[in-house]
Amino acid sequence: METAVRQNDLQLLRQWLLRELRSKLSAPIPLDIRCALKQDTLLVLAQHPATVTPDVEQLFAVLEESIRRLHPEVIERITGQTEMVPVRLYLRLVGQPQPYTQRFFTLVLPAVAQIPDHPPAPDPASATVVRPTDVSPPIAAEDSPQVIAPEVNDAIAAPEQTEEEAIAPPLLQPPPTEPVPEPGSIQHRIKPYAPKDGLVSRLGSIPFLERIPLPLLVFCSLVGVITFAGGLFILTRPCVVGGCKPLEDAQRLSQQSAQLARPTATADNVVEAYNHLTEANYLLSTIPTWSPHYDVAQALLQAYGARAEVYGKVVAALQQANKAAHKSQNPPHPLVTWREIQQLWQGAIALLETVPSDSPIYLLAQQKQSEYEANLAGINQRIRAEQQSQGQISSARSAAEVAEVRETNAKSVDGWRSAYATWQVVVNTLKAVPPGTMAYAEAEQLLAIYQPKLTASQNRYNQEKASAEAYSQALSLAEQARVSERRRQWSQAVAQWQNALTNAQQVSNGTSYHDQIQALISTYQTALTTAQTNLRTAVVAQGAEVALNRACSGSSTICTYSMGANAIQVRLTTDYDWAVRSVIANNPLPGDANTQQALKDYINTLLQSFATASQTAQMPVDLYDAQGQVFGTYDPQLGGFVQR
Repeated sequence: METAVRQNDLQLLRQWLLRELRSKLSAPIPLDIRCALKQDTLLVLAQHPATVTPDVEQLFAVLEESIRRLHPEVIERITGQTEMVPVRLYLRLVGQPQPYTQRFFTLVLPAVAQIPDHPPAPDPASATVVRPTDVSPPIAAEDSPQVIAPEVNDAIAAPEQTEEEAIAPPLLQPPPTEPVPEPGSIQHRIKPYAPKDGLVSRLGSIPFLERIPLPLLVFCSLVGVITFAGGLFILTRPCVVGGCKPLEDAQRLSQQSAQLARPTATADNVVEAYNHLTEANYLLSTIPTWSPHYDVAQALLQAYGARAEVYGKVVAALQQANKAAHKSQNPPHPLVTWREIQQLWQGAIALLETVPSDSPIYLLAQQKQSEYEANLAGINQRIRAEQQSQGQISSARSAAEVAEVRETNAKSVDGWRSAYATWQVVVNTLKAVPPGTMAYAEAEQLLAIYQPKLTASQNRYNQEKASAEAYSQALSLAEQARVSERRRQWSQAVAQWQNALTNAQQVSNGTSYHDQIQALISTYQTALTTAQTNLRTAVVAQGAEVALNRACSGSSTICTYSMGANAIQVRLTTDYDWAVRSVIANNPLPGDANTQQALKDYINTLLQSFATASQTAQMPVDLYDAQGQVFGTYDPQLGGFVQR
């Protein structure tokens, strides 16, 4: 009987834990609890379908808190321990051989009065749940091993069917205890009950029984007592004699569930309908195998279970959708968070896709599936945006590294053009990062760093470009000036040298052409000075040529001239060289006085033209006869002609 009573207590503990889970878990899920005792350790196994995902920490916390709230006498009666009770909690999927997680802790029991092994069962009609305040303090959970102990499958078998859940578990009511007699009182002096003073002595006084061996007599008596107690225990179980309230309640809950789960049902209706079916299935599972209502209960349990499975998928989809919506709040989020949200929406859609078309909640499932698919499309777009943004950030960082290397190696306009173009790519890439993404804030930070570098690179490129253009223009103008000099076009040469020097001076300091142009600036300055001198000389010579042209030209050719480097050479024709020679030498001229005077005046005018040309050009004028012999020179320093 001790084993039977303990099994009954374990079943009552199971009911208590189930009720606690249903009332305290934040989200209703189908759960089954199994309890067992092995090697003085209390084992509690919770299992759930693979279609739902419970909050493991919350589930274990509720189980541990519920067990700790049990009265120490109850724990002692279940486990037989009076000081410490190891407790192991397991969680597994339905149909799986091994749990997938576990938690261990130890209960430390305070000293309690000894209670009888078989306390009187409370009246179900008047039973009330007692919440004792004397609860042992929480003990830290032991370290969980990595490999789940196999004893959980050996010790925990399928739970026996017990009375309906509406009856409060007697385990939570401390059984009445006999008052402990004070030392020295009459009761304290009464000897404890011993077999030799009781049953054996009384049976020995019956003549018929004196012929039966004592061991056989004791065995038969025990068998009778056990048989009677067992039969009495079975007959007092629910749904054995008379009606079956759990069955009636289950059918009523099923009807309420059907009324809620209609084609026009809302999400809240489906959750409530699922809870009704879960409660109905639990009530049906409490009907024992020896009950005449067992077969009906099993048939309903199978039917209700199929409906509950469909409703449970919708409820699980709603839970995943709520979780996805909650995680989506307050964007932006990292890419890993968006992927978690994506998986939640995908999981919810997959659950809704399994709802058969003949289900009364099919329309709701289709509606929610359409909503979730739209939400999933939005999340997919978010993921693509985050991926693109991250790629843009990565590309910008890589391009910035290339730009810095190109700046370091830039030695010409092409080098700085390449660096500047790369910085433009960096900045444009960062500006293209869309707002509303996690990468946008990082892009703004990088822009604050890279934008000044782009500006500096642009300025340096512009300087290099302008310097290169000035350098090239200076070289070109210098070459043009040299050509003009060879052509004795001194005014053009002076202008070209001046422009070449100006462009050379425009090459900025620090640019790649600055050192090269410095050596040319002094050369250009010297060439400009020479050209200016030659220009002045040419201008003077041009004035001299005007005077010579006026003197040598006439009705007949009087003379010809050429501008030498150091003197002006004037060659007289045969008709005039003798007259000019005579006037310079002050020799008499042929003819009468009037003729001589007229010829002398004409020759003096001609010589005055030669003197004017000499003074204008600041060069001597050498006079040659028709045969090319010098016969006279006008020196502007002397102010007259000298015969030679």
